[in-house]
Amino acid sequence: MPLCRAAGAESCWSRLKAELVENGAFRSLEDARIELFDYIECYYN
Repeated sequence: MPLCRAAGAESCWSRLKAELVENGAFRSLEDARIELFDYIECYYN
């Protein structure tokens, strides 16, 4: 993977974690799935 793509992916994950994860972790896997779905569907679409 070229560095520019790796940097973009790293930036994406960093932003996602900063905006979604409170106190360093989700309460459950289901909470993580719901938050990720809402973030992607509402924010990016």
